[in-house]
Amino acid sequence: MAVNRKVIDQVNDAFSRGDVAAFLDCCTEDVQWVMAGDDTIQGREAVRQWLESMEGEPPRFLIEDSIEAGDRVVVWGQMTMDEDDEQGYAFCDIYRLRDGKVAELRSFVVYAGEDEDEEEYEEEFEEDD
Repeated sequence: MAVNRKVIDQVNDAFSRGDVAAFLDCCTEDVQWVMAGDDTIQGREAVRQWLESMEGEPPRFLIEDSIEAGDRVVVWGQMTMDEDDEQGYAFCDIYRLRDGKVAELRSFVVYAGEDEDEEEYEEEFEEDD
């Protein structure tokens, strides 16, 4: 397994255990976490505060695959936020590493369950035919 991918495995393991210190040990001081369509968190201390503000148990991950290219690692799969979350989310995280630590993380998360609006859209689409 490639070196950068091992770091990302450590990051994901720490996140899924709720181990904030271990997660941050894998990050640069100036780490940037961009959550597509939501927040951008800049700096290790801000990431610490955000992680510590999460309520409940940590998310559970099923990593489907990953790709490493140069200083980037892309990981995608499924996650659930708690044991009652039956549908869960699909995610794709893009990491940029510097000197063996995460310098940037871009997270894309999409709800994987049934969407009430989707049903209405399908009905409208069928009416247009």
